[in-house]
Amino acid sequence: MKRMQLLFHHRSTQVLGLLTVVGAFIMAFCSYTSPAFYFDTSPDNNAFFTVGKAMMHGIVPYKDIFEQKGPYVYFIHGLAYLVSHRSFALIFVFEIITLVAAMFLVYKLALLLETPELGSLLLALLSPLLFVFHPYYDYGDTVEFFTLPLLLSLIYLIVLMDRRRFAVSHWWYFAQGLIVGVVFLSKYTLLGAWIAFYLLLGGYFPAQVVSHHLRPGAISRHFLGQRPVGPVWV
Repeated sequence: MKRMQLLFHHRSTQVLGLLTVVGAFIMAFCSYTSPAFYFDTSPDNNAFFTVGKAMMHGIVPYKDIFEQKGPYVYFIHGLAYLVSHRSFALIFVFEIITLVAAMFLVYKLALLLETPELGSLLLALLSPLLFVFHPYYDYGDTVEFFTLPLLLSLIYLIVLMDRRRFAVSHWWYFAQGLIVGVVFLSKYTLLGAWIAFYLLLGGYFPAQVVSHHLRPGAISRHFLGQRPVGPVWV
């Protein structure tokens, strides 16, 4: 009980709670997956849901039914079909989680850049103006929107590496490897930022290994991070 009280009194927990309330309110009016909208007229949403539904009935994507996105997109829509055959209720929950995660990462990134606490919170609260701006957001349920927190995590890592002179936990690289697997099997054209990141590390890592400032295991952890995610769908 005491640990729970300490957790709820922690500043990050309080901020996360506030962002969750704000994120749920915003998504209720900005996404067609919201119960506030009777119809979801987005063609992409319904195409994803159709393929996800087909998967849950044993139909093989890319063989028996075709759509150009990756299998993870159809998998979460298949789960949404299992929750509700006639609505996007689970997708709406996923969108709230995505927006809250993106807002929280903006908050943490602002703190990392030494922005005052109040300013960091204000930036986080204003960030949805960019995240759900039409027509780029297009009323929700897009792969670009779902990968937004993943891209922000990469930006956070880059800033963290700059502040700590590349001295970050090796698990950061492992996590980015997992993320690359998810993004690649969702929409591979969104990998541009990670490709640039890898090219930078491709020049930095070998130099550090040679000069004994970095253990070779960091490189293997990064690429092994993709293995639990990528081959599942091969």
